[in-house]
Amino acid sequence: MAISSESKGSVARSTRSRRRCALAIGLLAIGVLSAWAVVAFVRAKGPTPGQVEHRVRTALPISSAGEQAETWLRKEGIEFVSFTRTAVEIGSPAVRAGVSARPLGRTIRAIVRPVFTNLIFDGDVHVYLFFDPDDHLIGYDLEPMTWAL
Repeated sequence: MAISSESKGSVARSTRSRRRCALAIGLLAIGVLSAWAVVAFVRAKGPTPGQVEHRVRTALPISSAGEQAETWLRKEGIEFVSFTRTAVEIGSPAVRAGVSARPLGRTIRAIVRPVFTNLIFDGDVHVYLFFDPDDHLIGYDLEPMTWAL
């Protein structure tokens, strides 16, 4: 029994269709794996500066006590220093936070790391917490930093 040219054509079309489907599935799998790898890479680099800001503002609302801020920073494993400013320079974190005209008590500078600031280089966020003379929080400034070298 001879195979007609019509059935040969339908077998060829069926084979091409299967190959296209396999190629599409393969490309889809590569795309999904690539997206997963990017997400895993970004998550490994830490939270974004916006996520850090949200965490700080949620945990330490304005008027929080200085001791509450220190306790939270220690609990989160965030390194920090506390100091008192004698003068406020132009462009300083106090100016950016809008608290330079108010009487300042102490300032806490905390460094959150690692933070996702760049796809290639590491980064962190310097968090400045400003307190009045009664040790109540009056403002924040967050400064993302990217370390290229």
